[in-house]
Amino acid sequence: MHKNRFTLLPAFTSQTIAQALLETRARGLDVRVVVDKKLSAGRYSVAGFLMQNGVPVRVNSAYLLQHQKIIVVDGHDLETGSYNFTNNARDRNSENVLIIRNLTDLAGRYEANWEKMWEESADFWLR
Repeated sequence: MHKNRFTLLPAFTSQTIAQALLETRARGLDVRVVVDKKLSAGRYSVAGFLMQNGVPVRVNSAYLLQHQKIIVVDGHDLETGSYNFTNNARDRNSENVLIIRNLTDLAGRYEANWEKMWEESADFWLR
């Protein structure tokens, strides 16, 4: 049974994935999201929707662009690749996603990186 899901995405506009994260949180899992400062302010960003529905969202402005796309599940599964979790990525772009299961050492390194990004980020506030 999954206990946590940590998400690091620069651009996040997919309402479908946002809803899936809300459903995951409703099942009692720890769901947290880090987004890029500039891209989270976009008209179609779901960062505010997630925050308003109880998902902790932080904004990373430590870099010109926070461009990592990572999901870490329970410290042993991870997803990474070019996919931006946007409708354009789903419908129009050439994207890739790599899902790696049961590699605790590798997932642990990604999770440590995710925690670093979380710590250097600020709480998301609606504008």
